[in-house]
Parts: sequence; C-alpha cells; structure tokens
Amino acid sequence: MKKSILLLLLCIFVSSCIDIESNISIQNDGSGSITLTYQISPVMQELGRIGDGTEPFPFPIYKEDFEKLLLMHDGLSLKSYSMKNKDEKSIVKAVILFRDVNALTPFGDGSGNSFYFKKTEEYTLFRQELPFSGIGELDEDTINMLTAYCADNYFYYRINTPKPIIEASPGDISKNRRNLVYKISIIDALVSKEKQSIIVKW
Repeated sequence: MKKSILLLLLCIFVSSCIDIESNISIQNDGSGSITLTYQISPVMQELGRIGDGTEPFPFPIYKEDFEKLLLMHDGLSLKSYSMKNKDEKSIVKAVILFRDVNALTPFGDGSGNSFYFKKTEEYTLFRQELPFSGIGELDEDTINMLTAYCADNYFYYRINTPKPIIEASPGDISKNRRNLVYKISIIDALVSKEKQSIIVKW
C-alpha cells in the first residue's frame, strides 16, 4: 500500500512535467556537473518540501531545498538555480557540481550504488542506475494508475564525456561520440522488474 501511495505521488508529480531531464557532464578524474531540469504545477510546489517533515519528492523544488540537500552530502555544490514561470507552471533548472561520482548518491535510488566510475589505462567507465526501475512486482490497479497519470511522460538522460565514446547502452550516441542520450517512458521505468542501468565507456 505504501509503495502504491509513493508511486501515486510520483506520478502526480511527473504528470505535471513536460519531461524530466538529467544531464551529466563528467571529466576523466570523475568530477563534473549534473543539470536537472523539470516543470511543475503550482500545487506541486507546495508539496514534498525537504525539511518540513514530509516524504521528499524525487527532486528538490526550491533553491533552499537544493542547498539543504547538498549540505547533507560532501562533494557537491550548487553552481546555479532558476525557476521560471511558463503557462501557469514553473520550470526548475539546477546545475550542481560534483567532486567525484560517489558524491551523486542523493540523486540515485537511495541504495548508495546508483553511480559507478572506473578508470584504467585502457578505458574509463561510467554507470548510472535508473532511480525508479526495478521497484518490484506491481499489481494491476497500480499499473492502471500509472497508465492514467504517466502515459505521456518521459525521463531523459544525457551523458557527456571528455573523449569519444567507445561503447554505450542503452541510448543513442551522437555523431562526434561525445554524448549519449537515452529516453525512457515513466511507465517503462516504473514497471520494470529489474534494475536498469546506463553504461558509457570511453
């Protein structure tokens, strides 16, 4: 029951979004930046505030929410933040610098293993587990609820590398092989029985 309630809250959140984007630029030493962009309705702006005693939503909303979150985790700093109104909704965009991949933990699934970075003499490898995949078996009512709220919503993931990509999956590699873009529907991510990961090697 708790899982269904959390999924409903997530779906109400994402149904107010045009899309939810995660854009990671990573350097050879494992440092870099992550840009989060999403659009929310006025109602969502008043729910899930970090530090108010309620369950947090998947993403912080206000600048102070980001600042509080980053204070709880070493190796992160807020480079820029903006919230712009458009068509009775607000577009939130935050750029966060990270010292190393391990610092990205608060933007994962809570397991502490959502991000992985390995560098050898031959290659560098980065892995990002999708935070809402593999949550377990869902009943028919929950799936119907997801379909009603999330049918037209997607997660967009972009990984930017300092050198040409040798191989990557899933997603599409750009012509210059310096970017990977992966798009997955909210429903596909949530109903997946197994954890899904994006792997990029350069």
